[in-house]
Amino acid sequence: MVIIINQGAVWVFSRTGNAWSQRGSKLVGFGNSGAGKQGSSVSLSADGNTAIVGGQEDNNGQGASWVYTRSGGIWSQQGNKRVGSGSIGSSYGVLQGSSVSLSADGKTSIIGGYGDNLFNGAAWVFVHVPPPTITSINPVSGPVGTLVTVTGTNLNNPTVFSIGEYLP
Repeated sequence: MVIIINQGAVWVFSRTGNAWSQRGSKLVGFGNSGAGKQGSSVSLSADGNTAIVGGQEDNNGQGASWVYTRSGGIWSQQGNKRVGSGSIGSSYGVLQGSSVSLSADGKTSIIGGYGDNLFNGAAWVFVHVPPPTITSINPVSGPVGTLVTVTGTNLNNPTVFSIGEYLP
């Protein structure tokens, strides 16, 4: 058994009238490296269904953040921990996650690291881009040169798009 001291955690509460109730189990992000001190900063989206949690001591002070969404009262971590690139100075002492904030819709986050660049500080912005979804391809077959229409959501600016196989 491995016990990590100062890993940290977050609990979410909501208020109805004068009563406060815990919503879901405590949040402890996976993928942490050492004593992250998760919960050193937190933020919620306007609807309360997306949370970001900072852990400024993760990876010996590099710091990180974790994003969660709530569905049906259950909180789930979204992807891996977030660590911004391009920090200046030694990895120890950047302290990313010392401050965090979410946009109202929960799709944009900003993560502060006051220790970056010899305590000049920096911030990293992350934007959630949902994956593309294809709902139809028409026609489904045809000779080389056939015009094909692909319909779906989030298909803006594809980087790779292949149909079929090239046969010399």
